[in-house]
Amino acid sequence: MWTAIRRRLAGIIDRSQARSAYHAGDRTAGRLLDQLTTLDDPAPRARVLLELAEVEAAMARAHRAGFGPDPIEHEGGRDLADSIASAGLLYRLIADVEEAAAHRDRRRYTDTDLEPHAGEVLDRMAGTVDAEARGALLDELYDAVVDVVGGQAAEAVHCLPAPGHRRARTLRQIIGERRGASTGTDVVPGSPTAEDGHHG
Repeated sequence: MWTAIRRRLAGIIDRSQARSAYHAGDRTAGRLLDQLTTLDDPAPRARVLLELAEVEAAMARAHRAGFGPDPIEHEGGRDLADSIASAGLLYRLIADVEEAAAHRDRRRYTDTDLEPHAGEVLDRMAGTVDAEARGALLDELYDAVVDVVGGQAAEAVHCLPAPGHRRARTLRQIIGERRGASTGTDVVPGSPTAEDGHHG
């Protein structure tokens, strides 16, 4: 009996720790996204995007462990953790693009499931030296991946702060919507709740 109780308590503690890790990552992601609004040069943007990709990957793992299954209804039940992981992969791909642009080099991070869908536009982005012209291609990247990763993950691209990229909505609005999906509440884009972080 006591063994079962101890195991149950350990599971509760593990879930609590995972949720805490998720929220800590959430706050870090918000700070990194804010940094991108001030950066135009590709090399520092690449560093921030790479860190952001790593944070999102960790958040995906923590979300799965801390919250369990969390299907996105309008995406056919795609799990939110999978969507967050896909957003992290997209940030990683864009970091690779920025690194290539900084060094006038080719992309290196090409062995992913998204390569058949996004490789061509990513190559063009990497070969575009002008920051604004490169940022303008983010909409094409969104179009290339949205049917593969789903709308919620693809919005990470659509709303990424970048020179030359005209965003339909702000990242804070997308972040708020993601938080609402995780907590089971309706978060209206642009509301105070939507402005203060991913899932709070």
